Amino acid sequence: MGEAEFGLKKGIISTRPGWLGSVEVVEVKFDPGVTSFEDLARHAAKKRCAQPIFACNDKQMKTAKVFTSQVKPRGQKSIRWVKDNKYYMSQGSLKYLPLTKTQATRINAGLTQASYWLSPSQRRMLKTIKAHPRAGWPSAIGKPFLESWAAARKIANKLKS
Repeated sequence: MGEAEFGLKKGIISTRPGWLGSVEVVEVKFDPGVTSFEDLARHAAKKRCAQPIFACNDKQMKTAKVFTSQVKPRGQKSIRWVKDNKYYMSQGSLKYLPLTKTQATRINAGLTQASYWLSPSQRRMLKTIKAHPRAGWPSAIGKPFLESWAAARKIANKLKS
């Protein structure tokens, strides 16, 4: 739930779901020039998707305590990251399209708006992927963008010849 709640929020760079013990967690990377930890904590409390809030430092601990009594230090406990962290995207053609981390976060959170986040080149590539679903496209989820783009272009170029 947290991944979708934060994925479309302005200033979010990427999200990554996982488990810390029996608690589902979402790591949120954000641009502090666009949004603040305070704004994120307020948003989490309003949407009821962050109980507890894990803070990385004393300042974040103090800020989070304004919004919830359930604040914990991030600590050294191991988070078990969800292997397929873009589940909704991985169910269709989008899993083959090379995307930046921010694009993948936005699209996964709001799949109905996927084309809004794509460049014209990516829209053309997605059209090719959909037209040739059995062309051997490798999944691009979680892969470096340039590497994935080169692999997709190679397949697309073969289809043209």
